[in-house]
Amino acid sequence: IYNFQTSPFLNNNSNADYEYYNNRWTPDNQDAKYPRAYTSPPPNTTQTSDFWTKSTAYMRLKNATFGYTLPRTVLNKIKIDQIRVYVASQNLWTISNLKFMDPEMVSDTGYPNMKSFTLGANVTF
Repeated sequence: IYNFQTSPFLNNNSNADYEYYNNRWTPDNQDAKYPRAYTSPPPNTTQTSDFWTKSTAYMRLKNATFGYTLPRTVLNKIKIDQIRVYVASQNLWTISNLKFMDPEMVSDTGYPNMKSFTLGANVTF
């Protein structure tokens, strides 16, 4: 992890990752997970280090579609050749130990994957 996840206020003093900011060192939180947050981070807290190395292993169900074609016995009565109803999804679930960011994000300029659902029907007369 890097950039705004490791250097709070990196983007013109306007952004701090909530994971870092909520778990930073303060006089009241001296057993903090992360160093103190500065508006201009000192060199010793921005050095490349294995401290910032986290496992980004994950498993994601990226695409799934479930469909059902109604039987002909039902369709013959209403003079339709075929009806298939379906639901499709993208980014249905992700299993990851990295809870505070999308494991596929490679920089702080990207947006996390959005979950989406599509309901539909294919009808043939």
